[in-house]
Amino acid sequence: MVTSLANFRSDYTIVPIPSGVFLEARDHLYTNINLLRMGCSGRMALTLQEPRRAQFQMSVSLQKE
Repeated sequence: MVTSLANFRSDYTIVPIPSGVFLEARDHLYTNINLLRMGCSGRMALTLQEPRRAQFQMSVSLQKE
């Protein structure tokens, strides 16, 4: 566990979890990571919010191909 940001690797993305419970935020996080890997998120930063409709539609269209 990292207690100081000075010891944290700079190539990792820090995503704040509002409740502090990872298991509650895991599904949103994994969904957004997968959208980012598929190239559906554009320049958006990694967040725990629901994906936008355009992102969702783009991922569906990519999966159909």
